[in-house]
Amino acid sequence: TLGIRPHQVQVDAQHPEILLPIEVVEPLGHARLYYGQLFGNPFIVESSASYQEGELLPINLTHSVLHCFDGHGARLAQPAAEVVHAA
Repeated sequence: TLGIRPHQVQVDAQHPEILLPIEVVEPLGHARLYYGQLFGNPFIVESSASYQEGELLPINLTHSVLHCFDGHGARLAQPAAEVVHAA
């Protein structure tokens, strides 16, 4: 299982790796939570960037924010290269 904390995803309009279709925007005051589906799975991004529902959120996933877990929920020390490239 791959885990990514919403506040560690980088919104990057200049060099996006992935475009996340925004389904719901939840204002938090200092930031917003953007909800969408990434590779068929629920995905949440926290950012102060200003986007609306229906837009594409340009994001980057850096290796340092990816957390891998085994089938029992135990965190693995380091993501496998093929998992990082699949993201």
